[in-house]
Amino acid sequence: MKSFTRLAVCAITIATVSIISCKKGDTGPAGPAGPAGAQGAQGVQGVAGPSGQSGNANVMQYIYFADASGIDLTGPAPNQNKFGLLIDASNDTLENCAWFMYLHRDGAWFGIPGAGEGDTSTYSFFYGYISNALDTAIFLASRTSGPGEVFDAMKVVRILVSGTVTNSTGGSGNRRGLPNIDFSNYEEVKKYYNLQ
Repeated sequence: MKSFTRLAVCAITIATVSIISCKKGDTGPAGPAGPAGAQGAQGVQGVAGPSGQSGNANVMQYIYFADASGIDLTGPAPNQNKFGLLIDASNDTLENCAWFMYLHRDGAWFGIPGAGEGDTSTYSFFYGYISNALDTAIFLASRTSGPGEVFDAMKVVRILVSGTVTNSTGGSGNRRGLPNIDFSNYEEVKKYYNLQ
């Protein structure tokens, strides 16, 4: 029995010395890459966000969709033949941009200033700051002749240009770096600037 106890003590002593004297070896080289895993299941489609203003760094469009009564430009002058749209615009933005307006009716966009559907009425637009309203501009569409029409949407396109612009009429005057396109034709403007 004594020899068994000595043998057990020796075995425990050897095991203890072996554990204490063990040293971790150097890290071996990386093994080969494993095969790619299976494609995961596609997640649920998220909710679409609100439509933003489209354009690029120099071009932006502001869109107003009318309610059921529409944009009514059939009323008597001087007040009921106008429609205004408020836009946040700092003073330098308003003065250093060319601004173009379009009214929508029966699937077509009409460049303002210009005639509406059937050339029975003509329209103009002007813009400026609202007094006592910091960085808020108003854009007014106004009937200048004819019985007027009711439109269902309005777009205002802003194009940053070099130099100060005092009046954006879509005419062929000093273009101040604008491309040679017909700005009274919204489809041409849309195509050139990749608008929606």
